Amino acid sequence: MRWFNIELSDEMMGESGIDDMWKKGSLSILQLYVLKSFGEGPKSGYDLLREIKEKTEGHWVPSKGALYPLIKKLEKQGLLHVIERGARGVKKYILTPEGRQELEALPEQTRQVFQKTRWMGRLMDNIYAGMDEEAFDIILKLRYSIMLGLMDENVPNNEVKKIMREAIQELKAMGVRYGQEEEESN
Repeated sequence: MRWFNIELSDEMMGESGIDDMWKKGSLSILQLYVLKSFGEGPKSGYDLLREIKEKTEGHWVPSKGALYPLIKKLEKQGLLHVIERGARGVKKYILTPEGRQELEALPEQTRQVFQKTRWMGRLMDNIYAGMDEEAFDIILKLRYSIMLGLMDENVPNNEVKKIMREAIQELKAMGVRYGQEEEESN
């Protein structure tokens, strides 16, 4: 199978594009994840790189040139604080109270990111899936609903997960497979 490098021009991104969204002060996906991760407890930049590599199964790891300046920027903005300096100057960070406020705003920030990037999912699904328009809409609404449901503190996560597991089991019973064998154990 031949893979293509897909690039989006500035004209394609438009005023509501991702670049414009980030320039206007919204948080990037990396910034959102960094805040969420530091909200779970103290860690170093290296710890964060390893964590992202593990969570994405090595498919995406931000460069040190992207992550470390971001951590420094968040520290300057008063969202992170150094709590300890270890051997060789390794710094461990935690969220400040201001960082906690940003973290608490994550569901809204994430909702905005999903809304502004939803078209990319539609485009990619259309390119690769070959499904009809109604199927695209259902997939996008389902993906969006699941993510918002898991982030909403008023919605029990265990119920959302139960619904997802049941849907997967029903699809498996119909003979539908969804990926590599190791994923089937999830």
